[in-house]
Formats: sequence, C-alpha cells, structure tokens
Amino acid sequence: MRALFLVYGFGVCALVAWVSLRYEPSASGPRVELVRQLPAYEARALTEVTSAYRVDAAHSGVTHARVTLDLVPQVVGPGNKGIHSAAKGSPAADTSGFYVGTDDGYLLAFAPDGSRRWQVKLANAGQGIHGTPMLDGERVYIGAYNGRLYAFDKREGQPVWLAVLGDAIGSSPTPDGEDLLVAVETTAPDGFVAKLSRADGHVVWTSDWLGEQSHASPTVAGDAVFLGANNHEFFALSRADGRLLWRTSVGGEVKGTACVAGDLVVALTNAGAVLALSQADGSLRWRRDLGKEGRGSVACFSDSARAIVYVTVGSALARGGFGTAYALDASTGAVRWSAPEGSPRPLMSPLVAPDPGGRFFVWFRCDDTALCAYDAVSGLRLAELPLGAPLSGSPVAFAGGLVVSLDHPGGIMRLVPQ
Repeated sequence: MRALFLVYGFGVCALVAWVSLRYEPSASGPRVELVRQLPAYEARALTEVTSAYRVDAAHSGVTHARVTLDLVPQVVGPGNKGIHSAAKGSPAADTSGFYVGTDDGYLLAFAPDGSRRWQVKLANAGQGIHGTPMLDGERVYIGAYNGRLYAFDKREGQPVWLAVLGDAIGSSPTPDGEDLLVAVETTAPDGFVAKLSRADGHVVWTSDWLGEQSHASPTVAGDAVFLGANNHEFFALSRADGRLLWRTSVGGEVKGTACVAGDLVVALTNAGAVLALSQADGSLRWRRDLGKEGRGSVACFSDSARAIVYVTVGSALARGGFGTAYALDASTGAVRWSAPEGSPRPLMSPLVAPDPGGRFFVWFRCDDTALCAYDAVSGLRLAELPLGAPLSGSPVAFAGGLVVSLDHPGGIMRLVPQ
C-alpha cells in the first residue's frame, strides 16, 4: 500500500508540474487562463455521468435506486480524521464501486465488495476534501480545499487533468452535459462559479465575482445555474455563459445546496430559514423560519399527488438542544410532519429512496450516530440503523443498500441488505 501511495503521489506531482492554470483576481471578475496541458490527456470521447452529489444536476436528493430497510453495517476502511467540524464529503457510487474524499485530503476508491482499490493523497489539501466526487464511465472528478479540481482515471487512479482555480473548493462538481460546474472560493474572501470541460479541464467560462465565498454546489435547471453564498445573497447565472440573471437577498448565509421543485428553487439559510424562489426572477414564493441553524442541503421530492421539501436544522456548534427533521409542502412551505433528529449538528443532508416495493422513504440522521428511515409522505419511522460514529455527509444508494462516510472515529461504511 505504501508503494501504491508513492506511485500515485508522484503521479499527481508530475501532473502539477505539467499542467497549470493561472488564477488572476481582477476588478472585472475572475480570469482563469490555461498555461499548459498534458499532451497525453488531450480531449477524448466522454461517457455518461453515472453519479453526482445529491443524485442529479437539479440536486433533488431523490434516487430511484431501491434501498431495503433491513440493512446491516459493514465497515470497509478508515476515513475522516476529525480534522474540522464542518460537513464533510459524501460518497459517490456506480457499478464500478464507490469513491469518497476525506478531511485529511485523500481520495479513496473501493470495489463493489468494499475492498480498497486505490487511494490518492491530494497534495497540500489543507482542510482536505469537503465535496462529493462526480463520476462518469471513465473518470472521477473532485475538488479540494487547496483550490484545485482534479480528474482521475477510475480504474487505477491515474491523474488525467487538474485545474488550479482559486484558494479553496468546498463545492461538489455538478454535471452539465460534456462540462461540469463548480463553485470556487478565494481568501479575499470572495468566490465565483467556473464551468470546465470534462474532457480536458479547459475553462469554458467563469462568472463574475459573487461577493463572498460559496460552499454550495451549483444547481442546474433549464437555462440557469443557481447557488447561494456567505453574503446572504442567492444567485441565478446563465448556463450558457455564466452572466448574472438575477440575485436576491435571503437574510442568511447559504452554505448548503439548493434543489429544484417545479418552477421553484428551494434553499436553506444558515439561520434556519427555508426559502422557495421563482426560477424566473428570484421573487419569494414562500419562506419558513425553522428557528435553528441550517447547514445541510435540501431534498425536493414529487410524485403524481404531491411535492415535498425535506430539510434538517439544529445547532452545528452544539450550543444546546437537538435538531429537527422537517417535511414541508413544496408549494406553500407548510409543515407536513417533523421528527426529532437527536443530534445538535445539522450536517447531514436527507436522501429520498424507494424500498423494494416502490414505497418512498426519506433517510435522516435520528441520533448523532444513527440513521433512520421515515415514510416520505406520513413521516412514520420504520427503520433505525446504529452507525457507531457521527454522520456528517449524506448517504448514497448502492447495491440495494447504502454507503456512508462517517466522521472520526468512524470510517467508510456499507449498509448491506440482510
């Protein structure tokens, strides 16, 4: 394993030596200019995206992969080291296995049976990896808190390209056809959104400055890209060229990722307010103040009869009291049901998935070290799974069960059907 680590570490360093993107802040907006790229990794045929943060580009948090409620925990390896208290990266999974970034800067790849395939230490990762990998048939894409976005070959972990975009990337890559979108942070503090080619990492466009850092992942709907920032502002950008379509004040930092509900985009502020904004002009359709801190992402579920928004709030700094999981009517913001989350840290984002019979359940953390499944419509709790360590990311559906990345002293865990 040590030899494997050295090989991949050398590969990444060699790639850094060959590929460089010059990041230049300016009053007129961010400029990221390609200086040199590896000839061996020029544009090549792309394959379909197989896994993305919050399931899809609209970040619904709703998967149609069936997940049984009768699951058994199986730890497959070490993961996070407890380096920081913010929400941490979640796994990405497809038929090749599952992939996850850690808070000490490793990208880990596992086979479908949970055996370790390869690992790469992302150089100078600082606070490590906060985001979730994006996968296509050939590659894994991931950003780190050193401001770099990486593409690796999925089979052996060989580096394909990297882009040095800013000072930090807490965002997860969002698929956009042959391209991807990512939010980039600077220590000014400021930030912007960049659109890059999946094929070779060249920058298609960068947005203007957002005015503050954005930890959120860009959400795509129609011709627009949506995200919030730490300056209490929420933005809509043109998907074609990144120009500003509208911006609106939402009264709190937006650290989580928004989801799409019909013609609305729904976001959660750090002050615990859920807001539904018109995609067309950013006008407020409804607001629900939940009275506690909110740092996770929102899930948007709909079927032929209803549309529901799911969110968790609490106190990330454990100042007292516990969190609450909510199901809100997507058209009005009215509370349909709520459940005690049992943890003061609102750092997990809900996942909605059907069971083998097709009945949808929403998975929330129901204790600091447990995961529970609630009926998506009624809120009836039907499963509780002890994890043994805090869950600070989101679960992902895999092989009839789930994969989770736990905080220290936990690890990477499969929840396997019995």
